[in-house]
Amino acid sequence: MQFSALEEQMKNVQFRVGRIMAVRKDLDRRLSDDEGHSGWDIDAQVNVDVGVDKFQVIITLTRDSFHDEIAVTIGGYFSLLSDISEFDSSQFEEFVVQSAIPRTLNVAMAHLDQAAKQIEAEPTPIPFELERNIRTTPFSAFLITH
Repeated sequence: MQFSALEEQMKNVQFRVGRIMAVRKDLDRRLSDDEGHSGWDIDAQVNVDVGVDKFQVIITLTRDSFHDEIAVTIGGYFSLLSDISEFDSSQFEEFVVQSAIPRTLNVAMAHLDQAAKQIEAEPTPIPFELERNIRTTPFSAFLITH
């Protein structure tokens, strides 16, 4: 996978983040009190950091319901466990771009879709079970390690 394909995947993630934000605006409109405040503040951000020996994908959804802030973080992290000298930089870059990041992004996008569908279906706080599942999903299980 080339960087252009990775960029396309990031656009897909951003699209899903946009969907979450659209849901937030709709919730604000439907649930607003007389002063125009719904008690919801859903923020989503996507961050990808590719370093020499690691990458990180973090997607954060924050809900502020009646000033009770709950943060849900979905993240994936890979660290090269074997001796870095076994890989030259091009091999490592190829491994990260072709395997690790795309798989992590696919899992993250699935979680975003699940959260968006749940919020769209029922304009109430995210159910505890969904929240717990998002918080505790071990992303390392979805990564290919060398």
